[in-house]
Amino acid sequence: RVVQPLRKGVPYCFTVNMVFDAKADTADRPAVVRVWGGAGGCIQKELLWTSPVISDTVWRKYQVCFQPKQEHSELMLEAYYASGNLPYYG
Repeated sequence: RVVQPLRKGVPYCFTVNMVFDAKADTADRPAVVRVWGGAGGCIQKELLWTSPVISDTVWRKYQVCFQPKQEHSELMLEAYYASGNLPYYG
């Protein structure tokens, strides 16, 4: 839950550090990270941003920027396989 709702049409940016864990059981399947906007109950209403494929084994800083098309009171980060349609469990 965000402190104040994200407003429609307003640009937002933040940075996040991410790394690919080559020692994990899923080391042969790099991931992407998705940022979703929603409202209550972790319901994903709008996909706001998708990272490039995370395959570096060294920590990297990524800039996340988006402009919602609707108002949101929650942000959800989801790790997802870079290829395929299954959530990432690594």
